[in-house]
Amino acid sequence: MERPLTEAIKLLEHKLKSYVEKHIEVEEKLMEQDAVLHKKNLEILTLKKELLIVQEKCKTLEQANALLGGDEFRRATKFKINKLIRDIDLCISELM
Repeated sequence: MERPLTEAIKLLEHKLKSYVEKHIEVEEKLMEQDAVLHKKNLEILTLKKELLIVQEKCKTLEQANALLGGDEFRRATKFKINKLIRDIDLCISELM
């Protein structure tokens, strides 16, 4: 009776050791993946900041181009000026 009990204990010890080793492997992989995820999150934040900077520069350049009469924004600038002139004319006509 003692022999099967000893074998059962050894088998359980072997299985437990195997599970512990697998658990350690899984934990190591998880830690590696967490490190990769953290690195990617930092990359995303950096890229978002760069995107905001580029968008602001683009907006500034569009405004400067509109003021300088660039081809792309010349029409929009003319419409804005014409609208302002119509608004001023409307105000003058209401005053008379």
